[in-house]
Amino acid sequence: MPLQSFCCSPLVLAGLPYVANQLWRALTLCVCTCALVLFLLPQLAVAQASPTQPASPPPLQVPPAQANVPPLDEALKWQGNETFELVQVSTNVFAFRFGKQSNIFIVTNAGVIATDPLNPRAAEELAKAIHQVTDQPVKYVIYSHNHWNRVLGGRPFKRAGAQFISQKKCLPFFEAHPHPDLIPPDITFDTTYELKLGERTVELHYLGANHGACMVVLRLPAEQLLFVVDLVVPKQLPYRTMPDVDVREWVRSLRDLEKNLTFNRILPGAGRYFVAPAAAVREQREYLENLMEAVNDVMSQGTREPEALRQAVKLPDYQHWLMYHEWLPLNVERIWALYELGQ
Repeated sequence: MPLQSFCCSPLVLAGLPYVANQLWRALTLCVCTCALVLFLLPQLAVAQASPTQPASPPPLQVPPAQANVPPLDEALKWQGNETFELVQVSTNVFAFRFGKQSNIFIVTNAGVIATDPLNPRAAEELAKAIHQVTDQPVKYVIYSHNHWNRVLGGRPFKRAGAQFISQKKCLPFFEAHPHPDLIPPDITFDTTYELKLGERTVELHYLGANHGACMVVLRLPAEQLLFVVDLVVPKQLPYRTMPDVDVREWVRSLRDLEKNLTFNRILPGAGRYFVAPAAAVREQREYLENLMEAVNDVMSQGTREPEALRQAVKLPDYQHWLMYHEWLPLNVERIWALYELGQ
């Protein structure tokens, strides 16, 4: 058959679309393969040139400020088990956690207001955290109270020119119990103190005897935030036997907070959470009142031995709180001492 007749035969003409389709598929596969090779070659070269390096720890993460009061489940932010952590809780207000303790610092256009340095190691990390968010120097350091787990380590801030502030009853304690890592306060006050720096105002309130010798709470009026140490630890039982605490005065102080100060969130200085709703103050007071009532009821029925009380008193409404099983017996024994010894 002549070539012209063969090419124009019906059989050949019918097969042309199939041949064209196969050629197109082969061409497409070739192009995709080339593109993949061109993409992978640089990455393979970098991988071969660079030896495997251990992952560096991630930098401190600073979440955006919370503009409004969040619902309970969102407001109670779990702090986790990190050695130290930094969270922005409002505009230019930061909470810093080291171990089981937290403090706050406020950045202004004229400097930084810091709180409890905690201890020398924590103070180093606090200084790094402050430098991470601002170049402003620390102008003031405020002591919440006199306990050493809050006030040691302030020397780097003092060397940089910061002034230290506390309620006046801290000073006799510090003088009677000197410590090489303790910086004594430069400024003391009686009941209230208003600190102004740049565009910010900070209020300090002394509520009387409750925990320690000179406990104060810090209020940020613009944000209606309240920084409170140890008096309120949301969703957690009070620490063991409540050392250095006047329980009745503690309850009175919490009532005073609820009645006399306006705030919509608290920044706890201890416990699991960086921020909690204002209702945490009421919940803390109600726990203490319920505990005192339960112990008193059992004692009035004739059970007065501490060990028997520890076994008898239960508060099931709080069994979901942290350390319920571990610390409730110790809390009970502290209230026994209140009723048996008067203190």
